[in-house]
Amino acid sequence: MAAQTSYSLTSAIAYPGLIADLGPNRIESYLVETVAGIAPGLTVGPGTLDDQCVLGGTAPVGVVVRSLDVENNVSDTIVYAATEDVGVMISGVVWVSLGNTGAKGAAIYSIDATGVIQSGTAGAGQTQLNGELMDTITAAGLARIRLTPQI
Repeated sequence: MAAQTSYSLTSAIAYPGLIADLGPNRIESYLVETVAGIAPGLTVGPGTLDDQCVLGGTAPVGVVVRSLDVENNVSDTIVYAATEDVGVMISGVVWVSLGNTGAKGAAIYSIDATGVIQSGTAGAGQTQLNGELMDTITAAGLARIRLTPQI
């Protein structure tokens, strides 16, 4: 086993897909069906089979959570490949890379094609999510969102 030989003085507060608190949450396992893979912190919808998920879509079930014990990587470039098992947060609080700005308590939606979460009201090609923005964001960046079941 390798030993850590250096430490950063300015480590990130969080990464997309990290569970944000110890409150109650519901996370279910799915197999990635999207050929290009799915990154943590993005929404997923139902796949072809009951145990599969695809990136984005018009019927999101939740947000992909990071699994640091599996990936052993804290960079922001993780992608879970097709057929890999991923945890999907159905309800709870999770960190995401918000695609725009927003105020605490704002509604949130997902862009159908990319799974990126933004604050506000959904328009064409977007799907409103059951949940809210938990932080005021003045520039696009990391934010905590609270999800409630989408079904």
